[in-house]
Amino acid sequence: MFTIDLAKAIPGLTVFGIEPQPSLVDHIRRSIQANGFDKVNVLDILLGNEDGEGTLYLTSHAIHASTVPRERRWRELKVRRRTLDGLLREKKLLPPDVVKIDVEGSEFSVLQGAHDMLAAQEPSLIFEADDNMRRMGYAAEDLFRLLENAGRYRFFVIEESGTLTQARAPYPPGNILALAPRHAGRI
Repeated sequence: MFTIDLAKAIPGLTVFGIEPQPSLVDHIRRSIQANGFDKVNVLDILLGNEDGEGTLYLTSHAIHASTVPRERRWRELKVRRRTLDGLLREKKLLPPDVVKIDVEGSEFSVLQGAHDMLAAQEPSLIFEADDNMRRMGYAAEDLFRLLENAGRYRFFVIEESGTLTQARAPYPPGNILALAPRHAGRI
């Protein structure tokens, strides 16, 4: 959804969407074609902290798919898993300016697999820090510490109204903007 919305909102923007669920990839690709977006790409992979095969647990709603089951009933799907660093090295992605991550608790794993990208590109990041972290075995502090060690980020909670509230340790849960220094003048 964000891939298509961004492409519509900012004509000419190069957008990469990454989605591990085959049915959603198919819908995104059809939408890209129907809208004539020539700078929009979708990769059918699972992001993580290492390359290989990963397991995605599909539940009653596509938005709840996760690498750790969220519901009592699920269906396992084996998918290709890649790191952002590997995708950039292989030129499957362009160096990013902004990265939106919505991976139902796997944010820590995805960012571990983006160490080189974070150090070299220092993109601004939008991500969730919520109850899903506990299911994955880490806390908000772990996630924020990883980012503090990777770059010179300033953290903001994105409020329901869209306003930004600066976040400091102990970091609150919520939708978070990790703002790169080069983007500070934009907000």
